[in-house]
Amino acid sequence: MITATRDTIFVDDRNNMNNSIDTRVGYTIAGITGDFDVLVNGINYYIDYSRGVIRFLQARDSSDIIVLVLEGSEILIQSEMVSGHMLENVYLLAPDILPHSLRVSITDTMGVLYPLSTFGLDENGDDLIDAAFIDYHLGYLTFPVERPFPDQVYDMDIHIFTIEGLCASRANLYQLSNTPVLKMSETVYVDGVAAARGSDYIVDYTSGALVFLTEGLVNDFSEIEVRYSSVDRKREDVFYTVQPTISLGSITVAPGFTSIDEQDIVHASAKLDVGTAGKNVQIIPQGAYTTEHEWAHDYSVLANYYFASLSAAYRGLSDSFDVTDAHSRKWGRLRHQGSISARIEPLRHLQCETSFEKEIMSDSLDNELDAQYLQGSISYTNPGLPNGSFRLGIQELPDKEKNTLQAKMNYTLQALEARLKVNAVAGHVAVMPDTGDDADEYEFITGGSLVLPIPINSTWYFRKSDVYTDDTAMTRTDELRGNLGVDVIPGLFYTGSYLAEAESYILSSEQDIKLQHYFYNNLSIAPGRWHRALSIINLTCGFGRMFDQYVSALPLGYNRPSFLLGPVTDGSTSSIKGTDTYYLTVQLNPLTELVLWGKHTISENKTASYTIPEPVLTQRDEVRIEFDPQKLGFFSLYWDRKQFRTYPQKTTDNLFGEWIKSWTARLRTRFTTNYNITEDVYGQVSTSSNELRSNFQTLLRFGTRSYATVDIGGSRRENVLGDIQYTIIPGAGFDINLYTGIYVQCDYEANVLLDSITTHTVTAKITGQF
Repeated sequence: MITATRDTIFVDDRNNMNNSIDTRVGYTIAGITGDFDVLVNGINYYIDYSRGVIRFLQARDSSDIIVLVLEGSEILIQSEMVSGHMLENVYLLAPDILPHSLRVSITDTMGVLYPLSTFGLDENGDDLIDAAFIDYHLGYLTFPVERPFPDQVYDMDIHIFTIEGLCASRANLYQLSNTPVLKMSETVYVDGVAAARGSDYIVDYTSGALVFLTEGLVNDFSEIEVRYSSVDRKREDVFYTVQPTISLGSITVAPGFTSIDEQDIVHASAKLDVGTAGKNVQIIPQGAYTTEHEWAHDYSVLANYYFASLSAAYRGLSDSFDVTDAHSRKWGRLRHQGSISARIEPLRHLQCETSFEKEIMSDSLDNELDAQYLQGSISYTNPGLPNGSFRLGIQELPDKEKNTLQAKMNYTLQALEARLKVNAVAGHVAVMPDTGDDADEYEFITGGSLVLPIPINSTWYFRKSDVYTDDTAMTRTDELRGNLGVDVIPGLFYTGSYLAEAESYILSSEQDIKLQHYFYNNLSIAPGRWHRALSIINLTCGFGRMFDQYVSALPLGYNRPSFLLGPVTDGSTSSIKGTDTYYLTVQLNPLTELVLWGKHTISENKTASYTIPEPVLTQRDEVRIEFDPQKLGFFSLYWDRKQFRTYPQKTTDNLFGEWIKSWTARLRTRFTTNYNITEDVYGQVSTSSNELRSNFQTLLRFGTRSYATVDIGGSRRENVLGDIQYTIIPGAGFDINLYTGIYVQCDYEANVLLDSITTHTVTAKITGQF
């Protein structure tokens, strides 16, 4: 257990090229001297004091040196001499997950889907992660055991299991155009100010998804610029580069040569680092020259003196220097860029920062355009008292002027065993375009959480934003959401989630409103907590409602109810879609190796335009039987029936059976069979079709990351006309790790249709990860 008190974490990533103006160069802590960055609790990491767990919001490498300073004590968390503290049961999914939107599946390399209850994540058997194992705000999934998977996964680095998560998130998400993104190559600017990787935003380098984490960082008027490099998998030209690093005492020199896009580039960089702990100076010059006689040069200076730091930078480029197109801007091509920033900490926990940046660009007509950014901030960071910051930003852009004023406040109060956390953001953005029509946005955000000594916890969030143009309201946005978990009575556990969002569009004397709403309730009943003998049965029941609605031509003075539970019936309903869900699950454990599970769901689906719709009833029944005698393998049987009360009335039945046997850590077999039938009823007439499909698969692993599979299967399909078709489906494949980072994958499958043609499918690819 870690005592809930003042704490600080110092991290040295062992790469001095990543040093920033705030890096403590040559700093000694816990007996180790290095270049340490100071991380802030609540921004760069979170601490679960009761469990003694530190959760970083940015992945840390195993080579990082990590030191925790707690009440004057320096605790070495990770270094070359200290390891093994990293948890092996915690996984990061996504921040700000909407409760009940999360769907997690765990499969192995054979495609076997494992019930979440196998890993202790689903005690009530509803196929959802129990609330006790997921942090919806931070997005952490925590398994209840230290090593949820077999030991060879950790000790032998064998990839057997894959965790896939699908969810809706409240986080601001943007999609980058070119993917995959070169790891750690991105720089994100919001209104001309660089955002911090890991605390302000995160990037999925594979998909190119950019997610903002910091509340109030992005508003309706924000201009977001992302500079990054993409790993182009389709390029056909030859690209190569070489740049050795030479260290001469405090001077580092890195000359280099690159050939790309039929251009040869000679480039070099150097670094001078002088000083001692607490006071040092770094000077970094860089330059490049191409065979097209184009050039670029860059200079930066960083200076630290105990409680003060200063940095300055300049970049200049010739008119046509476009090797990577990194100097393209919204208004033209960058020719010159200069910046200077300063930071001072006159008192402990009190920080003052200011920065100025100017860019000179040229457009396609060679017109010179200027953009300059000025900002200043004052922050108070004492975690034991209400803390926050005040920021002022002024931007003069080629087409407008934009001023930003923002205040933040955070406070965590702990009394006895209760904890109350509150945060708030208030801001004003004024945009004055050269064409007139000034615009203003006023935004207020507040949220928090409450954890009581008794098993009750809750979170809440409220956001209000108003946009005005020439003193006339144009849009108004209100958002309210909350979560509640109650486990006061043993054997009964309640979770509830609520969200309502309304956005009004003002049109002269009328307004249109867009509404989004969901409200879910779940009650889990576990009689085993009353008496051990009753643990053979567990029940879960719940109901939920969600809808999206667009209402037009409402009076200007109309205000939606503050706690929305149903669609708006006033005015003209332009469109609406929604779902009401009621369900009951029953889980039986008559024997240790046998589990019976059933679920009955009734849904009322509503979709309509220009009117409030009538619901369409859908009914679903599910039954699952699992038997695990261990030595004989794992058996499961699953039946699923869906009935759609539409025209025609449709009923689908699906019966799935599976047998899995792990002979050794490297040899596994799997047999599956699936039968489904679909019936459509048109009054007195009905039609039906069905299919039976079976497959037997063997997987042999002959390396930590290499394996081969052999499949043999077949199917019988009968269509609505009574025609029957038989198919034999053989297949094989392999995935071989030839060398570190290089994988060769090949798959083959044939569809042998009796009395018809045979199709063969072969896929092969080589993947390199460096």
